[in-house]
Amino acid sequence: MVKGSSTTIGRGIMIIDAEHFKERFDEDGYVIVRNLMPLEIMNNAQTAIERLVAELAEERVATGRIPHSFKEEPFARRFKKIYENEPEAGPIQFTNQLHQSELYDLYSYPPILDLVQSYLGDEIRLLVYVVRMRAFRHQKYQSLWHQDAGYLGAGRGQSEYSDEAYAQLGYVNCWTPFQQVNTYNGCMEFIPGTHKLGVVKHVAVSPYNYLHIDFELINPMIEAGKQVQIELDPGDIVFFHNLLFHQGQDNHSGQLRWSADFRYQDARQETLTNLKGHLIRSRSHPDKVVSSREDWARLG
Repeated sequence: MVKGSSTTIGRGIMIIDAEHFKERFDEDGYVIVRNLMPLEIMNNAQTAIERLVAELAEERVATGRIPHSFKEEPFARRFKKIYENEPEAGPIQFTNQLHQSELYDLYSYPPILDLVQSYLGDEIRLLVYVVRMRAFRHQKYQSLWHQDAGYLGAGRGQSEYSDEAYAQLGYVNCWTPFQQVNTYNGCMEFIPGTHKLGVVKHVAVSPYNYLHIDFELINPMIEAGKQVQIELDPGDIVFFHNLLFHQGQDNHSGQLRWSADFRYQDARQETLTNLKGHLIRSRSHPDKVVSSREDWARLG
């Protein structure tokens, strides 16, 4: 088991070569870019998330679930405090609530879109956007070994589309933390090169039916130590393939681990899901692009 550093570019001085990015992305299935996202953008996004947490706190106070809203607690602890008496009652992510004006800058940051465009082409759809909290060592907050394509329908074996159809979709996933992430507080793990295997069989694991890659396939890889640990600081971005085997480790720190996960797709393709997404960059249809904070907020 090793730390994910062999495909890191942009360390220190931000020099990002699109050709190198594509080469490493194709080969390993992921690329880490250090110091890519300005901390101002991360801080503004955090402000929006803090509002969402405050709303959850007030709801729990109003229903008598907690005695007060824990307003004095910092971002790294407040969510956990308001649900510590009922860990299973809290959400595992924010999704539909993320049409907050401050988050637009996170999803539309030009250096990110430039790298995505170098891989996907000129028509880019923002298809998935979530903010996750790794709060408790509780099964509800686990992330098992999976491919993201599995959750889009292919790995469940219940889709009208073939595995090959999902494997042909063009995706670039982005993941960035709001605090430093490491093996102690639950960084991600990847198995490099597994995106080349296509869509593989997943099984549902009780009690929450989260998907897990078929144990007979992945266990030998784990036993051989092929996984890499993706340790990141705020401002770092890891770009990874939709078919790459990955999981999130458990959080042993006692504080929250907040992260943003957003996924871009080649907008010339169908989504093959009930998700429609939003055009975020386009040469062919610039009039349809979500192009401002106001546009983004209106989607909510």
